[in-house]
Amino acid sequence: MRERSRWANMRLQTRLALAFAAVAAVPLLTVPLVLRSVNGSFDRAYARELDGAAKVVEAELDRLGAEVESRTRAQAGGRLADEVARSLTDGDTASLVAESRGLLADSGLDVLEVIDRDGTILFSGQVPARLGDEDAAALALARSNPSKAVLETVEVERGGEIGQALALVRVAPVARRPGAFVLGGMLVGSAELERLSSLVRGEVTLLPDEGARETRRRRVLPPVLGRVRALRRIEVPAETGERTFEIRLSDSTLVESKKHIAWGALVAFALALAVGGVLAATLARRTVSPVEALLAATQELAKGDLSHRVEVRAPAELGQLVAAFNEMTEKLARAQDRLAQAERTAAWEQIARALAHEIKNPLTPIAMAVETLQRTHDRQHPEFDRFFREGTQTVLEEVARLKRLASEFSELARWPKPVLSPATPAELIRSAAALYSSPPGGVALEPEIEPDLPGVRVDRDQVQRALVNLVKNAIEAMPDGGRIELRARRAQEGVALEVADHGRGLPLASRQKVFEPYYTTKVEGTGLGLAIVQRIATEHEGRVEVEETAGGGATFRLWLPALAETGTVAAA
Repeated sequence: MRERSRWANMRLQTRLALAFAAVAAVPLLTVPLVLRSVNGSFDRAYARELDGAAKVVEAELDRLGAEVESRTRAQAGGRLADEVARSLTDGDTASLVAESRGLLADSGLDVLEVIDRDGTILFSGQVPARLGDEDAAALALARSNPSKAVLETVEVERGGEIGQALALVRVAPVARRPGAFVLGGMLVGSAELERLSSLVRGEVTLLPDEGARETRRRRVLPPVLGRVRALRRIEVPAETGERTFEIRLSDSTLVESKKHIAWGALVAFALALAVGGVLAATLARRTVSPVEALLAATQELAKGDLSHRVEVRAPAELGQLVAAFNEMTEKLARAQDRLAQAERTAAWEQIARALAHEIKNPLTPIAMAVETLQRTHDRQHPEFDRFFREGTQTVLEEVARLKRLASEFSELARWPKPVLSPATPAELIRSAAALYSSPPGGVALEPEIEPDLPGVRVDRDQVQRALVNLVKNAIEAMPDGGRIELRARRAQEGVALEVADHGRGLPLASRQKVFEPYYTTKVEGTGLGLAIVQRIATEHEGRVEVEETAGGGATFRLWLPALAETGTVAAA
């Protein structure tokens, strides 16, 4: 309990510092695990590299085998077959021996023989002197007829001496001499192993049957800084069974990479201790700020403030979430406005009738004033003149108020349906401004019309009355004079007609209620002027809203839907 109390009483800054220190210490504890994982990753990478090298060698051997097969078949049905047939017919083997080197060179093969059905050599390009000898190995290969090229020990003549070499060979039957076949092949010696080693950037050797290396090509290996790691062996068919190609790769690069990674990891963890807190705070602020803004907006939304929007920059998905929230709030506000407007519109007539009943209430002070006058007159009261002035003043004020209320509410109850016709925003603004060509002293009316605005379909008289009401309110909001901006501009939903003043402005609570019937912030107001503007906007399938003007004051905005392109009206 004492330890918990100390932690609870500790400053938040200290607790966060200790928490960050604890979190930063965790990666240091994981360094051995990370290094072990790196070792495992490099071992797997090396194994994949060996597998890849094996596939390269296999593919190259398959390519060579296919090339040997193609060239051997070409010789079995081409010039070589014709020359052998001519030689056998004419008995001219000397000329065939003389041409053997040329025929071998033309074939593109290192081994080229023609053998009869009993194994007799009818032609040998690599050892012309073997003409007439028997080649039992070639005969056995022809009879087994393998499906692909195989490795076989063949005799070749080098520098005037006959020796043995390994070759990748294939047989093909001679079409014009039944039972005869062509043996073609390419040598697999030092040069070919050198080329294979270069392809895999390692060491490729060919093991003989007893397992000793036949040829090594270490010169293509990089300098060995680590150990030469394990092998991959490729089994290739041969006349004696299988021959094995062995592939070795150096892991020196991997060993050095491991060292660099180990040191890099230690340096990275050290730097993480230094800058981790700053990066974490920055990332947390960028991530948490939109969430906090959304939370605050949700709370405002729960309180009923549908005008609240999230104005914060957010990355990727959070930005989409912010945009979706704002769009949802906008749609919700519109739906609520339409619902409220529909409810108010349906209730207005009943309200007007109820108000007619409520108008009788001021008759009480009127009656009392008259009765007071009668009593003071009958009693010949010495201050009758004062009572008379006060009473008549009360009567006149209440009568004037009743007349004004009755007139406006009667007009509201009998509000006519709009008669719509095409109009341009410019002419609507100019018509409203013309009614205030001589505004009260100290007030300047400034029309601002954006060019190329689309047309609208409106009842001109009703929209003009709405603009006049808004201008009148703006003038009353600036008793000491000021500038009123009467604007028309393009909006996403159509056209916006704006009346902006720089007066005392409206508090948020008033901005939320200002379009409700009866609500007014003026001593002499009836609370119906902006309600009428609201109804005009609704009848035109638009809406009206108010916001604070930059620098102080209020801006009333009347949104009207634009005409389709085919219904665009020429500017006035």
